[in-house]
Amino acid sequence: MKRNLTRLFSLVIIATFCCTPGICAPSDSEAAKLLNNVIRAHGAQRALSCNSIVLDVDVLLNPQDGTPTNGQIFVKANLFRLEYDLSPTSRYRMGYDGNQAWILASSAAKTPKTLDLLQVRLFQFYALIFSPRWIAFLKDQSGTLRYGGQETYRGAKTEVLQANVETIGNVDFLVESNTYLLKGIRFVFPGEKQPHYEISYDSYVNTNGLKIAKTIDIFRNNLLYREYKIKAAKPCNEVADAVFAPDIK
Repeated sequence: MKRNLTRLFSLVIIATFCCTPGICAPSDSEAAKLLNNVIRAHGAQRALSCNSIVLDVDVLLNPQDGTPTNGQIFVKANLFRLEYDLSPTSRYRMGYDGNQAWILASSAAKTPKTLDLLQVRLFQFYALIFSPRWIAFLKDQSGTLRYGGQETYRGAKTEVLQANVETIGNVDFLVESNTYLLKGIRFVFPGEKQPHYEISYDSYVNTNGLKIAKTIDIFRNNLLYREYKIKAAKPCNEVADAVFAPDIK
């Protein structure tokens, strides 16, 4: 009898720890099931094959003053470009053209500022977070995805898919439990001071067979850093490679 009670106690302890997030490794089958639901929710095969997007956006650069500025985002494969108005006569431009990450801080700039490898990887990551390409990325990584359990994220009940991104490291993709739409992405950027990033998605609409968020917010160390209001989205159209080069005349 004593032996049976001891064994029962041991089983209870094991079960308790294995139900505690982060103690026992989640099953790959849960990650696969969640990923399949996510793919279907965002547009199925069209979402997997969509390789480009152009977004017209209102960019909130300073969350304190609440004044947005006009901007555009271009993505093709892992190429990326973001630009926005600094004033009626000056435009800020940044991007990754396949070889270098670059910044032109004003319309008058004559020479692009080139960035280091970590910034290149961050810009390549931006090519995922601003486009449907993150869906195909997760599909390609499906053999190593982990299910990270459930949590409440910014007021929504979510489930977590954990992936590893080259040079970024561990990245959490948080998916709303009732819709299977992406609610957030979070990671720690392995650069100077290792800032904590979160990208939050809200107000999805159906655009040419894809679910596209109308609001994308970037939080840096838990503070709102940028807000993007999507005015128009053109997914899955051809975008010329020249768009991603520094436009020096």
